[in-house]
Amino acid sequence: MRIDRSPIVVATAILACVLAGCGSEPDVVPSSFVGLELDLLSYELSENTVLLVQDVSTLVGGMPAYDGSGDDAAWIIVAACADAADVFDATTVEVAVVSAVDPPSDLDERIDDREFDDAVSCDDGRTFR
Repeated sequence: MRIDRSPIVVATAILACVLAGCGSEPDVVPSSFVGLELDLLSYELSENTVLLVQDVSTLVGGMPAYDGSGDDAAWIIVAACADAADVFDATTVEVAVVSAVDPPSDLDERIDDREFDDAVSCDDGRTFR
């Protein structure tokens, strides 16, 4: 059996795949940023996306200090939700953060246990985690 690999056949197959969506990127869900520094999300969002930040440092024995004017790399996202399955398509993203300065040793475990999920309200259509 001979397989036709002419440029027209190959181009047609590629075009069909693109139109069918088989070349599309998977959604970047909000929870993919949980456990990472806030700047990894905030610098990537569209300027039209509203980013709501809740400082929940008191839940880990710290003092709330996030005011939006400092270095977003100094904050760890512990919970997140958005109004779209892909954060880069979202118009609103809500995150809960704690200070990255001397975080508790069990922070990763607490994130894995989803202890902070209730720290974001995910109301007003932000149902994607």
